Amino acid sequence: MTYIKNPNDECIVGRNIEPVLSNLFTDMEKQVEVRLAGMTLTDCIKAMKNMLRQIINREGKTKMKTAVLNNYDKNGTKLEVSGDGSSKPGRP
Repeated sequence: MTYIKNPNDECIVGRNIEPVLSNLFTDMEKQVEVRLAGMTLTDCIKAMKNMLRQIINREGKTKMKTAVLNNYDKNGTKLEVSGDGSSKPGRP
């Protein structure tokens, strides 16, 4: 994979940067794979909900907060929300 467009072969850095970056990105990819291997779907949903909470708190969108954050139960199961605001377990 090429990480730098048109590296300068006359420059010591440009001439050697590709293998350095390739090794760096390979190492980072392995670290990501290890971290993801230890995560569950519930972990991912919780992380998304936390990120949404931060965005919503920063932007103050309370209607969005209610709609998005409450569409999942404590186990991460998606809930169907009816027009009256009530919710029930959704289809898998």
